[in-house]
Amino acid sequence: MYTLQIDKREHRSDIGKEIYDLFLEYADEFSYKVEDQNQVLGDYCWYNEDGSHTGIAVELKIMATDDFFNSLRNGHMDSQMLDLCQMTYPLLVVVGAFDAKHYNGIFTRKQFIAKLASIEIRTGVKAIWFERVSDAVQFMIQLPVQLEKGSRCDVIAVRHKSTKNRLDYNLNQFLSLPSIGEKRAHELHDLFPTFLKFLENAVLGTIDGLPKDTYEYVAAITGVPLSSVVPLYKQFQTLPGIGEKNARDLSLNYPSLADYIECVKCGTVKAPKKTLEHILQI
Repeated sequence: MYTLQIDKREHRSDIGKEIYDLFLEYADEFSYKVEDQNQVLGDYCWYNEDGSHTGIAVELKIMATDDFFNSLRNGHMDSQMLDLCQMTYPLLVVVGAFDAKHYNGIFTRKQFIAKLASIEIRTGVKAIWFERVSDAVQFMIQLPVQLEKGSRCDVIAVRHKSTKNRLDYNLNQFLSLPSIGEKRAHELHDLFPTFLKFLENAVLGTIDGLPKDTYEYVAAITGVPLSSVVPLYKQFQTLPGIGEKNARDLSLNYPSLADYIECVKCGTVKAPKKTLEHILQI
């Protein structure tokens, strides 16, 4: 059973009270509980049966009380929306009919709709307008139900030649790697059947040609030392005086960079002058 927590301050207006009463009326039918709480983020927040937040947070603005307009005018709207974006599913719900006479000289109906779109574009909060209170309540009731059905999907920013969004979650993981472009992401996607298989190989230091940021990211999310992720020959290349060819040769003869450094310090192996000077200073 879901729990809907409603900010106590939402009962002050007539429409807020009407919305609250409707939620109570539908509670048994839709199998959820209603609780009054002092909300830090959002006026209406949904919680799972175990008490964890679903990530759904709704900020309500009521047209009849000038709540929407006043928040725009004093700049409070943007700060509220940016705070709300901390949640996984932030929504702005505006309730009430547009009164052209009331807003004459302030903004037209078209300008009001444009302002909603502007909020969504600038802040990332989904903005929805309902003229009827009952429609707004029905919409908010359905939010956790639709989430449970798995209606949400991650749409990646890659488009194929037919200009349709590709919902390839495996590819999406590769695209999320730092400093990895679309072309390289597709190459990795072709090499590894799953992102997990990529990580399993990456922690062994067997994947060559990745940017430094990518190696560091893999090390961070897997919890292994960076030296385990970066190919051994690249580690040898960090030493002054060691080029790629020499580094590859050394990686075939020494199990680790530390073993090579120890051998150089002990004098059991010769090293280029710059390399020797650097190691003796370590």
